[in-house]
Order: sequence, then structure tokens, then C-alpha cells
Amino acid sequence: MRIVFMGTPDFAEVSLKELIKSKHEILCVVTQPDRKRNRGKITYSDVKNLAIKHDIKVLQPERLKGNQDFLDELKEMEPDLIVVVAFGQILPKEILELPKYDCINVHGSILPKLRGASPIHHAILNGEEKTGVSIMKMEQGLDSGPVYSAKETYVNDKDIAYLYEELALMGAKLLIETIEKIEKREIEPRKQNDSLSTYAPTIKKSDGKVDFNDNAVNINRKIKAFSVWPGAFSKVDGKTYKFYQATAIDQENDAENGTIISADNYIDIKCGKGIIRITEIQAEGKRRMPVSEFTKGNALKPGMKFE
Repeated sequence: MRIVFMGTPDFAEVSLKELIKSKHEILCVVTQPDRKRNRGKITYSDVKNLAIKHDIKVLQPERLKGNQDFLDELKEMEPDLIVVVAFGQILPKEILELPKYDCINVHGSILPKLRGASPIHHAILNGEEKTGVSIMKMEQGLDSGPVYSAKETYVNDKDIAYLYEELALMGAKLLIETIEKIEKREIEPRKQNDSLSTYAPTIKKSDGKVDFNDNAVNINRKIKAFSVWPGAFSKVDGKTYKFYQATAIDQENDAENGTIISADNYIDIKCGKGIIRITEIQAEGKRRMPVSEFTKGNALKPGMKFE
């Protein structure tokens, strides 16, 4: 197959690695334009770095819609397939209809559940028993196209870093299997049941704020879902603290919600229902550390109340 690959972050990089190892020809990689990061330094996407390493042509259009020059360049390549993994832009109709076979997308959920930008985070936040990956034929709706293949995994007690890596690899391997079947015409996509669809909106920094009126189980899910970014956080005495490892304790206490009940080898905080036991924490401007180390030289004491 002659393939155009479109993707940007490390989740997409895993699929590109598998394609590079396969028998298929990668005509070019399309990724988001370079961005300024810390101190104005220009950084490349994970996908661009990998493409450069393997001498694959890289295109970085600012926009796709109405970009005739970009469309003409893709047409000249005559791709059999366009593979999209966490690209970051909506594909216009002209591109969706361009390849010989299809535009296909690797999506981090079992569609129609968790359509949208952040399905892996929301699988944890929602307390889903299972999640997985889907290989979807793309159409103009949001993750609404028919599904070629899917594979499940249990969410269990996984945090975002573990689940993200697991699904990236699972999606990459399923992608290769699916492309082989598409090429041999051994597979047809199945229409999604739109009535069962749910939505996973983009995560914002403000979403990380912990509301201790919520129950401890939900707060623990938030800590796991946001442990990479933006972090689950709260303030006490005007200082921000981020929580990275925790356990929900099914135990009640008469203190106000948000009150620190104990602070020694762990920090117990009263919630709307139950107690959240923090075992890894980060103070503002400091490094992450186990609570057992943190409490030796810090000011968090029982009776203090998080906002």
C-alpha cells in the first residue's frame, strides 16, 4: 500500500513506527507545524522527529481546509490509503475522498463510546470497566464513521501514562492487521450505533482542580487520569499542591470536606464521601515526592483545609 500518514504526538509515533517496519510505502508524513515551547525554543512533534530519522518527507500545513496547494501535492502522490492518528486538525471532504481505498483513523476507545479528543482520559474519569482502540473509516462527522476493527482492554487501576502507552501499542498493531485485510478486501467497516455514543471533550488545565465535595473514588480517578497533564490540584493557605498517587478509602469522618485528617506517611483528606489518601504529592515550585518524605519538612498539618 502507498500510504500518507497524518499524526502529531507520541501516541501517533507508535503507529508510524509499526508502519515503517511493515512492507508498506510511506509517501509522506503530515504533522502539525513546529511550535514554540519553553523559553521560545522551537520543538518538533514526535512524529516529525521519527520521520526525519527515517528520511521520510514531512509536510506541515497550517490548515487543511481550502489549502489547494496541499491538496494538489497529496493528489500527485496518488495514495492508496491515508492513515490518521491524533493529527490535530479536521480533514475536509476533498482529502477524505482522495485515497484509492479510505482515510482510516486509530481512535483510543471502543466506538461509539468516547468520541472526541480525550477518550483515554475519560475512560479513567468515567470509571469504565473496559476501553480499547478502534480503526475507523473516516467521514465528516466527529469519530462517527464505520468501524473496521476494535480491540478491548480492562481499565482496572491503570493511570493515564500506563493506559496511554498500552493503547498506543495496541492501536499500532491493530492498524497493521487492519490494513492487510483492507488491501486483500477481507474486511468491511461496520456502521456505528449512534444512539450509544458518548463524548470525551478536550481536557483543559482548569479541569485538574479537585473538588473535595465529590466522593473519594471520583477524586482518585481524576488523579490517575491527570497524572501526566494537567495534574490534579488544590490549594491550601494560598499554595497549590498537585496529587499524583492516591487511594480511595471507604471511611467516614465528621470533618468538613477538604480537611486534612492526618499527615504522616500519607495525607488523608475528607471528601464528600470517603477519604482520599495521598501518597505522592508536589508542592508549588518543588519536585514530586512520596508523602512520607514530603511531610518531614512541610507545613501541611491535620486540621488544615483545602479550598
